[in-house]
Amino acid sequence: MDITNRTKINYGVLTFFLIALTTLFRFFYITLLPLSADEAYLWVCSRHLALSFYDTPPFAPFMIYVSTKLFGNTEFAVRTFVAILMAFSAYISYLLTKEVTQGNKKAAFFSALMVMLIPGYAFAGLLSGVEAPLIFFYILSVYLLYQAIIKEKHLCWYLAGITFGLGFNSKYLIMFIPLSLFLYLVVSKEKRKCLKTPCPYTFLLIGLLVSMPVIIWNSQNEWASFLLNFFSRTRTSASISINFYNLIKHIGAQAGIISPLMLIFLLYGFVKIFIEGVFKNNKELFFLLSFSYPALLFFGLYSLFIEIPAPHWVGTGYLTIIAGLPYFIHKNKFNRPIKAFFSTSLVTAICITLLLHSIPLIKNMLLKIPFNTNAKNEFESFLSNFPSKVGKKLGDIKSSIPNNENYFLIGRGFALASYLEFYNPQQEQVYMIFQRTKVGHGYYFWQDINEKKGMNAIFVDEDRRCEEMLQTLFSKVELIEDYHIRNEKGEPLMTFFFYDCIDFKGMEKEKPPVLKQ
Repeated sequence: MDITNRTKINYGVLTFFLIALTTLFRFFYITLLPLSADEAYLWVCSRHLALSFYDTPPFAPFMIYVSTKLFGNTEFAVRTFVAILMAFSAYISYLLTKEVTQGNKKAAFFSALMVMLIPGYAFAGLLSGVEAPLIFFYILSVYLLYQAIIKEKHLCWYLAGITFGLGFNSKYLIMFIPLSLFLYLVVSKEKRKCLKTPCPYTFLLIGLLVSMPVIIWNSQNEWASFLLNFFSRTRTSASISINFYNLIKHIGAQAGIISPLMLIFLLYGFVKIFIEGVFKNNKELFFLLSFSYPALLFFGLYSLFIEIPAPHWVGTGYLTIIAGLPYFIHKNKFNRPIKAFFSTSLVTAICITLLLHSIPLIKNMLLKIPFNTNAKNEFESFLSNFPSKVGKKLGDIKSSIPNNENYFLIGRGFALASYLEFYNPQQEQVYMIFQRTKVGHGYYFWQDINEKKGMNAIFVDEDRRCEEMLQTLFSKVELIEDYHIRNEKGEPLMTFFFYDCIDFKGMEKEKPPVLKQ
């Protein structure tokens, strides 16, 4: 793939068709897989709209609420808007690259191509969640701030404040936007004068006002979401120590979601942007650099001193590298070996993305690869759409019970409860108890299971560890059936236990762990 100018190609049109065709494919593909546990949970959140939520800000649940009102409660509807937001993200990356390359549409095309087809970003356009809104509002905020600062379009300060606020309503990692902005303004000799104007502070004020739903909800709920996401979500220890092995694993995880060769090339691009922006005073590239290194540096140090962050948390840090990298690729003086390596890394990343998309078609081949039995069973169960099977089984069991109008449904833990609610035939509400991890406690804020006192329930679990606790909540508990999810050979992969629970006595409301500390 040689990207030197050899033929007359309208790269603007080519970019449009790349984004449009990829998005149309995603609209088809998102109907093939069952929801993940997180997607089902966000869908349940969308049925209990609030200013914000325990695990997540409100944008993703509101997004799902709108799409399901338009298209029904289906996998397609739950995922529709993430495909659209990633399409817009790629186009904004195209526009940003075109700005920093003085209108070079060819370079801009490759920027959009990377956002659409690098594995981590590609899957953000398939699976509903907070990543697609975060990526969209991050790159849009950077673009608007570029227009405000470099192009001196003052209206864009206010627009950037709005997009930053919407980003905060999507995922808290958008906080790297104001951090990067003020670091840039402090360091930049030419643009430091902006700090003496109302513009950056107006940007912050507007962002704060747009973020008020999250802030108000937290103030009304003991700051639960902030406590979870800023201080407790992944921390397993309060100690701080140097661990180079964690740093290596963090880098390896990045290679997994970016692809190994592309990660090397992006880091190479980061160094080139640093040299060009810092030592050669390229103001456009210095601006892009400023919105990349804070996230990359922070999570690198976090993995070194604390623990390994989730690999996708760093994703926004690569966006401006992707926007700036084609600046070098399209330049004639850029040497051929580097261009060849870029082409190879891009093709490799695209091939990995295509391979991952083909998993439903090649699952039998993948299952021949030796790896952990439990992981293999979970993988095969998911591809066999176990959530739909378990949800249907729950519906069958309830319909077979006489006087079932006096029954309500309970799932053990947020993942199973969310799956059961989405996939039971009537999409009847499923209550959640006995959550074992820090996340998933959003149910605490909207469900009142004690309103079901005196009623009977069907309780579903993936093991039998909760039987004794369950018996304290009901006058009588009996196992109805242990239901097996089997592969094509009839071998059991997962087992679900259905209990008939008579006369609910009520229970103490379970607080999320962060509110017990």
